[in-house]
Amino acid sequence: MVVRAPATGSLRRLLLVEDEDVIRNDVALFLGSPPHGVDVTACADVASAMRAISRRPRFDAALVDLGLPDGSGVDVIRTLCRAVPGCSVVVFTIFAEADRIFEALRAGAAGYLLKLTPPERLRAALEEAVAGGAPMSPAIARLVVSSFAASEPGSDALTEREREVLALLARGLTYPDVARILAIGLGTVQCHVRNIYGKLEVSSKAEATAIAIRLGLI
Repeated sequence: MVVRAPATGSLRRLLLVEDEDVIRNDVALFLGSPPHGVDVTACADVASAMRAISRRPRFDAALVDLGLPDGSGVDVIRTLCRAVPGCSVVVFTIFAEADRIFEALRAGAAGYLLKLTPPERLRAALEEAVAGGAPMSPAIARLVVSSFAASEPGSDALTEREREVLALLARGLTYPDVARILAIGLGTVQCHVRNIYGKLEVSSKAEATAIAIRLGLI
């Protein structure tokens, strides 16, 4: 299970992994140009992405396609989350199948966007992810929520405090924000998150958020 570290700050450095030249160049140009000015490291395949990650840069976020010519973007996500735990990873793909979505989320992705996402929404979604949110295209959010409609494993086992923590995180607050609002230590928040993930049988904030929506916590 991958537990992502809380991200802080704004979007300054981005890893972009996309094999289609036109899309990769357009996104890099849009985000890298004023007024955005994001430092974009653009990669066309798994191999080049792994090399970029091995240099241990301080990426604030990553935008990762799943269908790459030499492998799966899920491998990039999994490696990136372990090597750069403060990096918020957002999937950017044409695939909207449930198995692909949950595989990416379990690998550590914070959000899931389809490639029809407008540029301005893309920028806002990345900022949302860096701030601790879980951005998703509407169709993806509906699918994630509906997948939990029949059953929320372990949801009835959450304590009142764990529900409070889950509700705040699902609203996009960071771990330090939650600690301040609930007047508890940062380590206590992290402990609650581990317990929540275990009880709900999830491995990412996006999955936990879907259950929070279903439970009416947000």
